[in-house]
Amino acid sequence: MATLAFPSAGSKLYICTTNAPPATLDAAGFGAQTYVEVKELSNIGVIGEVASLITFEPVGDPYVYKFKGNYNTGQLQLQGAYAPTDPGQAKLFVALQDPLVYSFKLTIGGGTTGTPQATLYFQGQVMSAPINVGAVNNITMIDSTVEISGKLIKA
Repeated sequence: MATLAFPSAGSKLYICTTNAPPATLDAAGFGAQTYVEVKELSNIGVIGEVASLITFEPVGDPYVYKFKGNYNTGQLQLQGAYAPTDPGQAKLFVALQDPLVYSFKLTIGGGTTGTPQATLYFQGQVMSAPINVGAVNNITMIDSTVEISGKLIKA
């Protein structure tokens, strides 16, 4: 039986060149924006919606009742080689100093063909971008956190 699985190789993260929101919060609106790739990433992390848990414990009942609350689309924990001349990494540092949200584009997979298996758009804030120099036999790394704000848009 064939599988629908595919490797993460070829996945790429892009950040919008401005902090202007898309004209519409759909694939067309996000797709019309201009992005720059954040290069040298070795780990993009986990992305997806997680519902908050709401519980209710009535006094006259021995059970806990559970409900879905708001969705949290999480955060990306980016890791990669520090590349100070990369325009995408430079934009991460600009966005870190900006209180506004930026648009992001994530293409997943692609491998040797270069054709992504999926594309996600979202807005987020760069919350950190420390540089990890490490020891003598380490690659100097950047560890950046992007907090995703709002809904994930699948193209």
